[in-house]
Amino acid sequence: LNEGSNESTIRAIAQAMYWIKELEAGRYSSVKEIAEDKQISERYAWKVLHIAFSTPAHVTKAACSSETPVSLRSLIAKSPSPA
Repeated sequence: LNEGSNESTIRAIAQAMYWIKELEAGRYSSVKEIAEDKQISERYAWKVLHIAFSTPAHVTKAACSSETPVSLRSLIAKSPSPA
C-alpha cells in the first residue's frame, strides 16, 4: 500500500485499536512488546496508537471517503511524541 493512501491510514487506525484490545486482554504487557513482536519501532507504535485515539471524527470520516486523501505520514508528523 502507498503510505499516502486512505486505505493505509484506515488500516493503521484499525491496527492501533486492535493493539489496545490486545493490551487490555493481556496478550501484550507493553507497547514495547507490540513493537518487538511486529518488528516496528516503539516510537512508531506509540505514534500510531496516539493517532487512533486523537484523530478527530472529521479526519476519520475524510479517510473513509474517496474525496479527501489523508496521509498516514502527515498524521504521524503532526502527532506529538510520546513522553
